[in-house]
Amino acid sequence: MRSTIAIALFTALLASGAGAKAETLNLVCPGEGGKLSSQYKSGYMWDAKRKKYVSQSGMETESRPYAAAVTVRIAGDSGSIQLPKSMVPPIHGSGSGDGWWPLNDVIVGDKEIRAAFKLNGLNHPKIRIDRMTGMLTMTGTGFDFTGRCEKTDAGERRF
Repeated sequence: MRSTIAIALFTALLASGAGAKAETLNLVCPGEGGKLSSQYKSGYMWDAKRKKYVSQSGMETESRPYAAAVTVRIAGDSGSIQLPKSMVPPIHGSGSGDGWWPLNDVIVGDKEIRAAFKLNGLNHPKIRIDRMTGMLTMTGTGFDFTGRCEKTDAGERRF
């Protein structure tokens, strides 16, 4: 009788996932994106009414393309993301000194992984990784990034 109860309890634990080990993923995601930048410009522009060139100056905002690679670590319902310096805004916080940022609200599903992280007080980018295609999309205030992730073994050399 006791062995039957023990087997039933063990089976229930396995079915509930309580005895399951959390999946650990290490992903490298090379890709490209766009980042807003502002700069002061001055020059001359033709004025049709005056029929002459007039001086103009002001701030101009544009999206600048960039190529980069991000690294993502997922362990159960927590994780972190490593951003290259080209993606980190001048005013930032909450990241470690080596470029790693803790992930918040990590949701690991069969088909996708979703999370967010805090670059600074105003910028909380969201990431989505499609587990079928490997596509990572990241959107934040003033930038976006799309890359294709490959699974790697942490600490293992490629060659």
